[in-house]
Amino acid sequence: MGMVLKRCRYVVKSFKPFQIAEFADIVIDNGVVTCVGNCAYSQEFNVLECDDSIAMPGLVSMHTHALPEKDYVDNSINVVKMVLEQLTRYGYTAIHIVDVDTDMLEDACRIAMKIGVRISIGPIITSSKDLNKLSHLKHFKKNLYCIPSINIPSAEDVDANILTAVKEFVSTYNPSIHIHITSSESIAKTLSYYRRVGSWPITALDNLGLLTKNTCIAHASWITTWEIERIRERGSCIALAPFADAMKGVHGVAHPALFDIEKICIGIDNPWHRPSPSVLLDIISLQAVYSSKTWGIYPDMQQILHYATTLGYSVMGIEAGVIEPGKRADIAVLHANQHDLDKSLGGFLFRGLSNYTKYTIIEGKLVWKYLHSM
Repeated sequence: MGMVLKRCRYVVKSFKPFQIAEFADIVIDNGVVTCVGNCAYSQEFNVLECDDSIAMPGLVSMHTHALPEKDYVDNSINVVKMVLEQLTRYGYTAIHIVDVDTDMLEDACRIAMKIGVRISIGPIITSSKDLNKLSHLKHFKKNLYCIPSINIPSAEDVDANILTAVKEFVSTYNPSIHIHITSSESIAKTLSYYRRVGSWPITALDNLGLLTKNTCIAHASWITTWEIERIRERGSCIALAPFADAMKGVHGVAHPALFDIEKICIGIDNPWHRPSPSVLLDIISLQAVYSSKTWGIYPDMQQILHYATTLGYSVMGIEAGVIEPGKRADIAVLHANQHDLDKSLGGFLFRGLSNYTKYTIIEGKLVWKYLHSM
C-alpha cells in the first residue's frame, strides 16, 4: 500500500541547494516518492497528517559504534538492535556500523530488515588473521537494508601488506565495495606513524592504492592540507564525528580546506557516550570548532545537514537523501507547534532535531511514529 504525508507545512527537498515547498503533499508508492506538491493519490493509500510538521531527507550516520565498548560481548546482538531502534527515533534512516564483525553480520542484517532501517556493515580487519573474514563478503550481497563494507579501525596500526591484501580483494569484488578506514584521529598516533614509516597516513593509503571513490576516512582530525588535497582529488569521503571528537579532547581539527572535499559525511560515533544521538549535537560541535573567530568560516546548519543526508546516501550508494519523484522514500518528519512554524524555519529545525521525530519513514514504510514504535 502507498503512503501520503498530507499537506506538510514545510518539505525540505534538499539542503544544498536549499529547496523547500510549503503546504505540500508527499506521495510514496512502492518505496519511491512519486509526487511532491498538490498531489492526487489513491483512496487506499495510508494518509499521515503533516500540517504541523517539516519533512526532510532521512539522516545518515556514516561512522557508528553500535557496542558500548571494544570487545563488548554481553548480549551484543540485542544491544545492536537497541541502538538501531533508538537511531530511527531520531530520524536516522541509514547507518554505517564499524564494530560488528563477521560473527554477527547475518544477525545484524536480519534485525535491520525487521526494523526496516538500512545498515552498511562488514568484517573488521586489523591483522593478517582477519583476512580470512573477507571470504564472508563473497556470499554477502547488497540489498535494500544491508550493504557490505570493510572496516579498518586504525590505518596507523595495520601493516602495509595487510592493506595491500585488502586492496587486491576489493579489486576483484563486484559490485564495488565501501572501505571505511579510521585514520589521523590523534596527534600522538599520527606523528608516531610518520616517524616510523616516513609518510603521513593518508599519503601512505594513497600510495597503496586505497584512496579511491569507494574509500571513506573517519575522524581525520590530524591531516595535512596536502592530504586533504589527495582526498579531494581521489574522490574519497571524509566521515566527521564532531561531537565525539570534541568530547574525546583530540585537541586537533583539520584545516578548513577540508570543506573543499566534495564528499563529507557526519557520524555520531558511539551513541552510548553521548546524551542523545541527535545530529544537533554534531551541528553545534562543528560550528563551534570552525567558528568565524577561529577560522573565518562558519558551516551553517543547512550545509551540515547536506553532509548528514544527501552526501551520506551518495557514499552508501543509495538513491535517496533528497525528497523528489523517483528517489527512494527515506524521510524524517519533525515535530513543531504553530508558534515555531510561524517564527523561524531555522529555529524549527533546531528544536525539531533535538527530540524524537514525529515519523521516520524508510523505503516508504513507517518504521517509527511518536509514542508508537511500529
